Amino acid sequence: MFEHKIEKLRAPDRIAQMEAQRVVNLCMDNCRFEDVLDVGTGSGLFAEAFAARKIRVIGVDPDTDMIAAARYYTAGIDFSVGAAEALPFTEDSFEALFMGMVLHETTDPLLALREARRVARKNLAILEWPFPQPGDPPPPARRFARQEIVAMSRAAGFSTFSINPLRRLILYLLH
Repeated sequence: MFEHKIEKLRAPDRIAQMEAQRVVNLCMDNCRFEDVLDVGTGSGLFAEAFAARKIRVIGVDPDTDMIAAARYYTAGIDFSVGAAEALPFTEDSFEALFMGMVLHETTDPLLALREARRVARKNLAILEWPFPQPGDPPPPARRFARQEIVAMSRAAGFSTFSINPLRRLILYLLH
């Protein structure tokens, strides 16, 4: 079952750290949209937050246990298995695409950004850890400096960037 995998994802401290409502507000302030693809949906935390704003959401994750967890925690949202580097959708399928804490997990971040550009008509929002600073706890497998994300985003075809520091994370809004 998926309980052991999602215990940390749905822990109250982690949910507070993700600032889901603030993130969704910043995404919506940036540009209005009616549908969003939540890539790397995990337990569906952000899919749920977007859906609460009456936005049509589809969530994808490469982990079948995470898809089961997302379905368990949310209602009325479509979830399917899919990887950021090979999204199972046609070009311009969604107005917006959200990648919450997933870019550092991809095997090929540039390919994931190119796929996001292919599938999203308007926006891409990337929520990530900041680059480690002295005294930070050990980072996840990989953290990117702001310049790296901007450079990869340009290489993927995005030209407009907004960098929004949050309490513990950074939200990148790209067009």
